[in-house]
Amino acid sequence: ELEVEVVEPLGDQMDVHGKTAGGLRFTARVRAHGDLPIGSKAQLAIDAERVNVFAPGETSHFSFD
Repeated sequence: ELEVEVVEPLGDQMDVHGKTAGGLRFTARVRAHGDLPIGSKAQLAIDAERVNVFAPGETSHFSFD
């Protein structure tokens, strides 16, 4: 579960920024859909075949190969 802090509309997609109950900061790019108000809770499922993980301050990504 992610507490929504910022939503960035990107046409047919949107970036949702927030944090988990444990305080982990998280950004998810999802298909644009209805309203996601700031402070609302969002349920996320991760597709391990399509995930990119970035270290703070890094521009390259880790691979799970």
